[in-house]
Amino acid sequence: MQKILMLLLKLICGCTLVLLTLPARATAAAAVPLLVNQCLNYSTDFHPDFSSIITLERQTIGLQNINDQVNYYRSFVLPEAAQEALLQCQLAVADAVNRVLISPQLRPILDDLQRSNELSHHRLAAKFQYLLAHQLPLSEKAKLSTAQASIRQHLKSNNFQLDWGSCALAVTTPTVQKKSLSDHRDDTTEAKDAAAPEPLVRNIATYMLQQSDEDCRKLVWRKYQARAKSSNQTMLTTVQQLRLQQAQNAGYNSYVDYLLAEQLMGSADNLSNFLNAFSQRLDIAPWNIGKELTDLKITKINKISADDFMQTVSQRLANIGITHENIDKRWMRLWYRGRLLGELLIATAPKNRHILIRRSVIGQQAGQSQLELKAELKTLRDYQTAVSALSEALTQLAAGGRFYLDNGFTLPQDAGRIGELWLEDYLSQGFSQQLRPSPDSREQLAESYRQHMALFHAYVALEFYQTPNKQPSTSLFSHLFAGQWPEVHDYAYSFADIADTGPLIYESLWQQFVADAIYQTTANCAPEKLFEVLIVNENGADIRQTLFDIWGPDAVTRLIAQIQQGQFHPDHLPQWCPLDKFTP
Repeated sequence: MQKILMLLLKLICGCTLVLLTLPARATAAAAVPLLVNQCLNYSTDFHPDFSSIITLERQTIGLQNINDQVNYYRSFVLPEAAQEALLQCQLAVADAVNRVLISPQLRPILDDLQRSNELSHHRLAAKFQYLLAHQLPLSEKAKLSTAQASIRQHLKSNNFQLDWGSCALAVTTPTVQKKSLSDHRDDTTEAKDAAAPEPLVRNIATYMLQQSDEDCRKLVWRKYQARAKSSNQTMLTTVQQLRLQQAQNAGYNSYVDYLLAEQLMGSADNLSNFLNAFSQRLDIAPWNIGKELTDLKITKINKISADDFMQTVSQRLANIGITHENIDKRWMRLWYRGRLLGELLIATAPKNRHILIRRSVIGQQAGQSQLELKAELKTLRDYQTAVSALSEALTQLAAGGRFYLDNGFTLPQDAGRIGELWLEDYLSQGFSQQLRPSPDSREQLAESYRQHMALFHAYVALEFYQTPNKQPSTSLFSHLFAGQWPEVHDYAYSFADIADTGPLIYESLWQQFVADAIYQTTANCAPEKLFEVLIVNENGADIRQTLFDIWGPDAVTRLIAQIQQGQFHPDHLPQWCPLDKFTP
């Protein structure tokens, strides 16, 4: 029951509970004041030197490193004062970076980059141009950031209370059935309340498992989805209006058209075709998912220690040119064909994750990452998250750009993680079952539910930004799930990514789809070739060229056309490597 509850928690709120040991928390909190002091001093005294791109890079890389350090410490559970100090530091860094972008002295440098004979310089100039083109005036940026932060805060808040009414359970929900949905306390009161109830999402997950009446489960699930609507309505409208104005200023009719024009997806029509082709109805309602999970068997997989896991993946990595030396048992130095990538610090933790410490930039600095692994991997999900964390770390360490922006910002944005996800596929092949769930297993249903919910959010975001005054249809929900969710006006208020990621919510589905398609279609390519093209990419080549080499002109359209029953099925597999310059 406890495992089902934890899985249901993740499915309901789309999050993973963060558990950190007290020493890690205390160490992080102690380091914050010194970091913040250095950050504020450096940012305040920052005066960019535009004499050349090299001198500018040497200056700005310090800002970027500070920002990475801030994000590193923000990954820990810290006291509120420390979190606030780190936020102030990030704002100071953002202000310093903004001074670079708005300076008229930047233009001559970009002109020089565009005139260069080096492809990497052209790509760097394109990234600066993109950032400049999508830069909002400070007043509008402040409004947007405030609105987005408010929406996230309200959806994460435990202060909202649901009125369970006649659907209340006698014993399990006494802490959350006393107040109405609209009644909530301020943050100060909540912080002072030592006897505060358990998080609302945990109560919802428990409730869904214990409530035998489906009508009650449905009612409570719908109320939970709309819990923050009244608080977020004005803020989400602000985000929508700011994004529409941004698009119209650039000459587009909608924010969707404006954003997708520069993505791999290319257009709203392509995105709609992708979502429609990728969508297969899940004949289970979201409020019944917990009950269904309890009735399914788990995917059996052998337990393995973190050390044995690293030993297995090390053999796979050696095949693509990555070797390592152990400074000690938990400190690894990585090399790629004689090039130092950086250091990987390995720690034992309650969950598997990667935390960037310092980004790798060729000729400037070696990277440093922290890989946190469970002491023992016992479930399929343990294996998957461990491979995912390692792939993320290796992708950031192995990136071959000579400028921070090369490795820290990808264009097009909806191609950003394709190389990393290809690496996940490659590393997964080193284990039994290729880390796929068994048919009709609990893990398969959980993965399918996550995918369907991501599709639903992508549909909602597409309509929200493409036709702002149009309410979605109930068929949007019933197309993907069993059951009905008639309150269509609540759809947009049930998830925070609609304000943060906006129309690009489809990215995670699309990138995994493309990565899997590349993995299947390049079976006759040496894996080191894929690693070099998709991840190292020293010249900063556009991934559109890779897709062209594999699928030819109109690669996106051809990829979408090869979706059958929600999965990629290649119409043919080449007998040679399509990435080779000369083919038979």
